[in-house]
Amino acid sequence: MLKYIPVVYFVCTGIALFSQSANTLIGSRAQALGYSSACLYDEWSLFNNAAGVANIKHLAAGFTYEANPGFSYFNRAAFVTSIPIKFGAFGVGAQRFGDHLYNEHVVSTAFASTFGLASIGVKINYIQYHVEGSGNKSLFSFNFGGIAKLTDQLSVGAHIININQGKLTEDGIDRIPTILQVGIAFKAFTKLTVVTEVQKDLEYDALWKGGIEYQPFKKFLFRTGFNIHPDAAFAGFGARFQKMHLDYAATFLRRAGVSHQASIIYHFRAAKE
Repeated sequence: MLKYIPVVYFVCTGIALFSQSANTLIGSRAQALGYSSACLYDEWSLFNNAAGVANIKHLAAGFTYEANPGFSYFNRAAFVTSIPIKFGAFGVGAQRFGDHLYNEHVVSTAFASTFGLASIGVKINYIQYHVEGSGNKSLFSFNFGGIAKLTDQLSVGAHIININQGKLTEDGIDRIPTILQVGIAFKAFTKLTVVTEVQKDLEYDALWKGGIEYQPFKKFLFRTGFNIHPDAAFAGFGARFQKMHLDYAATFLRRAGVSHQASIIYHFRAAKE
């Protein structure tokens, strides 16, 4: 009987449950930094700020899994493939949230390129929602983002999630939320990067996020982050090898407990040391 509690909850909350896919931020590096990902360049930028895909230099593929021990029906998984071309790079991937009673699937593709100081990225999402006994709902959403490297130490980034506010109902009253994220990254010195970001959903108060990434050794990094309103703490670490990147992150929430995420990226061509 207990297994039906999530379904009852989702049905009672109605259209509100669709907001999960409005913001598909994922990846252990981003999570450990409190999801302050507006200025990050890596393969997981496909699901964060698509402009970050622009710096992809080699063909790569990755997988990530986020586990919530106290709420297993909130677990997420995603995979990504990054394909560099002469004038930029493509990212293609998919993400899954939920269980057999309620789940969401998001298939995303993005293209990003660099023009002078700025990188620009555009992304298309195909989103499918499923509620056991209520059928499926599918729609498209569009994202747009940019990152500008003002100096060797300072970058600014911004992206808009769900520009088109895809309709959840035929009358158009209920739509996927539009979210704006604006951030700054400051490289204090070679081994230390500080990021901070403001996230604003048009329907809710602003969320302030921040994080620190420290690389004490050539192949290992440590990270921590925070969110304010709602409050959350984050921590994690990463390992960098010639063809493989491994990352882990944990989120600490007062009421929901701890969630964990592990990510792996494999580069089909070894990175230069």
